[in-house]
Amino acid sequence: MIFKTYSRGVGTSRDAWAYNFNQNVLAENLQNTITTYNEQVLKWVHREDKAAEIDNFVLYDETKISWSHTLKISLKRGQKANLSTIRISLYRPFTKSYLFFESLMNNEGSLFKKILPTPTET
Repeated sequence: MIFKTYSRGVGTSRDAWAYNFNQNVLAENLQNTITTYNEQVLKWVHREDKAAEIDNFVLYDETKISWSHTLKISLKRGQKANLSTIRISLYRPFTKSYLFFESLMNNEGSLFKKILPTPTET
């Protein structure tokens, strides 16, 4: 065996927002998505119908946000998102791009920090 650790990479469930060749455009796109998500968190926390189903509650607008199961769980917990980490990444599989890497907004990626740590993560 050549490699002991393997990973399928970061699973974002929202590549259109999580990857971009331009760091500034990526940050702007993500800020819009995060704003939409955080608005949904506030509406969920302050909803009148406490028995509401999350799937019937959230805003489905593919121009603003793409929902995954894990993101809906975070919303149910009242967790807010922020624009934290943008990293350089390889996208499918050999294209250098910027990646928004934040656990709340990414579905998978737990090994990413182990495989490619930044100086602050070592």
